[in-house]
This record gives sequence, structure tokens and C-alpha cells, in this order.
Amino acid sequence: MISSEISRTARGYKNALDGYTDYRTNLVQFAIDKCGMKPTREQRMIMEALTPKNPYSFQIKECDISGHNIGKTALVGVVVPWFFKCYPQSRAVTTAPNFKKQVEKQSWAEVHKWGNFLREDGFRLLDTEVKDPRSNSHYAVGVPSYDEDEFRGFHELTGLMMVFEEGSGIEDRIYKAAEGSQQHNYIFWIITNPGAPRGYVYDIAMGRKKGWNVQWFNSEEAELPDPCWIQQMAEDYGKDSPTYAMKVLGRFPDIGEDSVHSLSAIEYATGERVINGQYISPPKHDSPDVFAIGCDVAEWGSDMTVITGAAIKFASKGRIPKWCVITNCEAYGKQDVDFTKNELIRKTDEWVTQFKNDPIRVSSIDRIGVGSGAYSGILRYLREIRRKTGKAPPWRIVDFVGSAGSNEPQTYANLKAESQFTFRDWMKAGVVSFDDRIDSYTRDRFKGDWLVYKYDYDNQGRYIVIDPRSAKAAHKYDKSEKLDIKSPDYGDTTGQIANIIRSRRGIGRQASRITTETDTKDQGPTIATVRRLTPGDLLD
Repeated sequence: MISSEISRTARGYKNALDGYTDYRTNLVQFAIDKCGMKPTREQRMIMEALTPKNPYSFQIKECDISGHNIGKTALVGVVVPWFFKCYPQSRAVTTAPNFKKQVEKQSWAEVHKWGNFLREDGFRLLDTEVKDPRSNSHYAVGVPSYDEDEFRGFHELTGLMMVFEEGSGIEDRIYKAAEGSQQHNYIFWIITNPGAPRGYVYDIAMGRKKGWNVQWFNSEEAELPDPCWIQQMAEDYGKDSPTYAMKVLGRFPDIGEDSVHSLSAIEYATGERVINGQYISPPKHDSPDVFAIGCDVAEWGSDMTVITGAAIKFASKGRIPKWCVITNCEAYGKQDVDFTKNELIRKTDEWVTQFKNDPIRVSSIDRIGVGSGAYSGILRYLREIRRKTGKAPPWRIVDFVGSAGSNEPQTYANLKAESQFTFRDWMKAGVVSFDDRIDSYTRDRFKGDWLVYKYDYDNQGRYIVIDPRSAKAAHKYDKSEKLDIKSPDYGDTTGQIANIIRSRRGIGRQASRITTETDTKDQGPTIATVRRLTPGDLLD
């Protein structure tokens, strides 16, 4: 019984390959001979990358990123029938963020168009599925992209293909589930327009995922796009716009229309950007003028208490420092007020020992909510030092209230907007970097936080920075972006650090080392005033 079943399977496998053996390693010729396609240059490049050199042993991971209208969806209509026909006892799975529109009405409409010959070979061609009546394990199917189970459990096959259309819009958890199905012979193919500069596909594009071949396609240079459409896109959005970059150039946007930070500045700061193939090390920072610490205190849920330290060297003029190197960072789950107070005191004393000189030390803490208790406790601690020694404490504590008034009320609606835009200016100037000891996980957390900051305007036309969890943010983030948005705890600490330098709070008599001169061409307006004194300033 078993031997006869194996015999029938083997005969079916052989018969299915009749006339198709050579096409297993020649997808381009299959598209021409069997589908009647005249592939463009870009389509040929993609098909050649998807074709196994050895049909009995292949592991292919291909990611194609492009602008619109280069013929990606038509390729799905050719590649799926090719893999299904040339690799019997295999499975092909296609998906996209919108099943009804992208999978059923677009991708599988192309499968029906180019793969109609499959009916002649006795296969059943359904709406989003191709079935082999001789084998229940041999099929191609389109599935939704929200269920991990659709991408698990593929074992003991002669081959597996997974096609992820508009891959930038598919959640990371789906890719992680699919990784578990990588077996002896597989093709994983991502085709996408660039989306938000984060997530699984973006990591592939930046070279952070091993084993992937990445190809980029510019619609300006491709064969299929209509020049009139390209011209209209340029007129509607501008060639320097993020929309043009994504839809025409096939590039991840450097900055969104309402993003605070640019992607290029973030990558330069996090050490991911190289010049002429050379990694750019942070500047020598063993003798800073100020060592500033920002502390964002956990409020609720998945919030983290984050303490960040940065060494800062003043520039000879202007409000932008010569350099700002993030040297230390610690994060904790929700802790009580005493823990946060004691940890901030300990870190302020411990971290400063890394420097050759004795820089001015200023710590800032978010005084909204539970941070208020920690701030009051540190204030009492420093006053006790003064009472016992008769000398000024070795460092200062200042509070940060994001909703407080700005130093430039005509430009910024509140202190949070002012501090984040100040740090944005530092990032744009390229003065922010990380100490080499800061690990990649921590850098990624900063990067993720900086990427989610968006801005808007109040009713007086002043800048406001939007908390991604707020109701105000509802129209600023699409559904895929909102899935895993947390409080930007890491990013908030760098805003506090920028506020210390901009406002000169806590720096005391040595604040004269920050000049109010400015190069109006490059650095914008000067600091208008020093903020009103608070109890923390009385320790200077």
C-alpha cells in the first residue's frame, strides 16, 4: 500500500515535469515561452535573482525595493505558476497587507492572467489558490498577513516559496513566524515600495539581516513608468519630498513632512552611516565642559525609567555645541520613587569619573507625575550636602516640565517643543554621536524614539511636538505605525539634555562659557532669555 503510494507520487512528479525541467533554472525563459511575457530590464533582474542555480538545493532570500509602476505585481503572476509547475510537491504562499485589494484583486488576478495554462495541465485555478488534484500537499495560495499560523508548519516539501507584497506594510511578527519555516529548499521574496524607515524590511535594506540580496529600482530609470506620471508627481509633491522619494525614486524618505528628525541625521548619530566606506568614530570626549543627565520617569504600562548621560563641549559661538556624545544610558522597569532618586544620584556621581577633567554636572528629571517625588528627594539630598559641608554640592538638579512655557513663545508652544527642536538642530548639524560602549540595542531604542516624533502647530502657528500615544496623534500615524508605539522614554531624555544647554539652567556662574553670539546664516536665532529661577537653581 505504502510502496504503491510512493510509486504513484514519483510517477506524478515525473509527469508534472515533462517539458518543464529546463525551466527550473531559467525563470526568464519560462516567462517568455509559457506565459507570453516580454519582461523589462527590471523584471529580468528580479527573475534572475529568484532563479535557483541548483534545482535540488537552494536557499534564496530576495528583497526588491522600488518606486511605483515597474511591473512587480505582474511578476507575481508569472513567478507563482513557475514555482508551482516546475517544483512539484512544493508550496507557494503569497500575502500582502490588504488581502481583498492587493492579494485577491491584484496579485491573483495576475496569476490568472499569466498562469491560465495551468488549467490545461489539469490543475484547478481558483480565486486565490492553485490546487493539484494528485496531491494535497502541492498547492499555491494567497493568505492574509495578520495570522502567524498561515506562515508556520511547512516541512518535508521539495520546495517552499513565500511572497510578501508591499512588505513594508507587513508586521514584523509575520516575518519572524515565516523564518521558522525556512527549510532545505526555499525562496523568500519581498517586493515593496519603501515605507516608514523602521521594521523588518528596513533592517534588510540597511544590511542588518544576513543572507538577503537587496535590489533597488528607480521609477525614473525604469522602462514601464509613464514619464507624464513622473512629471505629475514632481509637480504635485516636489522632487525633494518624502512622497516623491518613496513612490518614484524607490528610496526610504529622509524625513516625513511632519517628522521632527531626519533619517540621515539619526543614522549619522547612531553610527550607522559611513563615509567612503569608513565608520565615523565619535570625537574624543574625555574633557567635556558639561556632563548633562536626563531622566524620564516611568508613568504606566510599558513605560521605562530611562537615565541618559551626555558629554558636551561648547562651541566658540552659537547655540549648537561643538559636540555631544551620549556616553551612558540605563533603563529600568517601573520602580518606586526612592529607587529612581537613589539611582539618579548614584549614576550622576559614578558616570562623571570617566572624564579626565571635572566638568560641570547637571541632572534633569521630568517633574510631571511620579517624577515630582524623585525630584523633591534629590533636592533635599543636595541641600543636606550644603548644610553639612557649607559648600555648594558637586552637581545640580533641575526639573523639566514639558508643558511649561518656552523661552521663545513666538516659535514654540511649550518647553517640550523647544527642547526637541533644539536637539533636532544638534542632530542636523551632525554634532550628536554615541560612545562606542553603547550597544546596538540601546542605539536602536533611541533611533526608534527619534523616528516617532512628529510635530504640528497650535492655533497661534507655534510648533508643538506630539506624543505618539495621544489622541492628537491619531491622524499623524497610520494603523501599521500605531501597532507597537510606546512612550518615547529614551528620546525624551535627550530633549531634557538639550534643554539644559539651551536654557543654561543649573550651569550657574560658568554659564558664560556658552556664548550668545550666533552665525545667523547657519544657526538661527540666539537664546533670548534665561529661564525664571526655580528651587533647583538655588543650588548654584
